[in-house]
Amino acid sequence: LGYNPILSEHGGVGYLPTSSAEDSCYIAEKECQLVILIIGKRYGSLSNNGVSVTHNEFLVARKKKIPVICLIDKEVMTFHKVYNENKEQSFVNFPGMDNHEKSFEFINSFMQSTVNNGCFFYSNSTEARNSIKTQLAHIFYDFLKNKFNPMNIEIKDILSEVKTLRHELLKDPDNYMPFLKAMKFLL
Repeated sequence: LGYNPILSEHGGVGYLPTSSAEDSCYIAEKECQLVILIIGKRYGSLSNNGVSVTHNEFLVARKKKIPVICLIDKEVMTFHKVYNENKEQSFVNFPGMDNHEKSFEFINSFMQSTVNNGCFFYSNSTEARNSIKTQLAHIFYDFLKNKFNPMNIEIKDILSEVKTLRHELLKDPDNYMPFLKAMKFLL
């Protein structure tokens, strides 16, 4: 899509001599403006804290309030529904999944967040790419609307005028009452 992703698998992370390879990923992530979280059948290797590196990356994004676009494999979501309906059974097999309990806990922790908890389901790379494009379009719309809203510009201009007027009028304490009248008029 023309962005510069930071992928440790492709040399995008600068490994620091004072940190582990895993910690270097988290340090690099803190400089990102957006995280794209992809949840598939593999939960991944467990870190020292008992969750996968990807799960830890999600936790870093949450802590730093980095926006997250979450993509979940459709088959994994189907397995997730089956799992939720059959938790009491001692053995449920999900083909291709390495640690389904951890994966489903991860999905639940994302979806139960109070903000930034929307996710998209994909079965191929085209669906995933289209979901990312749609979500980025919404994010950019919101950014541009808030950044270039004409009403916000007018409010800033009015506040600037009030500050200038206050500064000038307060040079002479006798002008305090006219200042209040002028401010009420402007507001």
